[in-house]
Amino acid sequence: MKKVLLIVLIVLVAIIAAVIIFVAVNKDKLVELGTLKAIEALGPVVAQSAPEGIEADSVVVAFQNAVAAIRAGEVDSEKKKDLLLTLQSCMADEKADSADVVLIMQKLKALQAAPAE
Repeated sequence: MKKVLLIVLIVLVAIIAAVIIFVAVNKDKLVELGTLKAIEALGPVVAQSAPEGIEADSVVVAFQNAVAAIRAGEVDSEKKKDLLLTLQSCMADEKADSADVVLIMQKLKALQAAPAE
């Protein structure tokens, strides 16, 4: 019985060590994936709150273009961070008002305007 528990403990420690190593090695890829998923998920939510003069479809397209630019490596990390912080502050109350949509659209356009160096 003690041998079985010892083997189980060793296997668990090995699995935990493997997960820690995997996360440490792939940290940047995991952050990138999380960023992309967050931006993709927020596009339709923000589009629902688009004010007059901004079509919901253009908001969705702007989010899709931002995701494509990030995937292509055309956006530097500072601009991604700025966009995510803007999204976080605008969505703090779990909904975007028209001023939030305008601000987010400005950030998305700035993201497209200046390529990464």
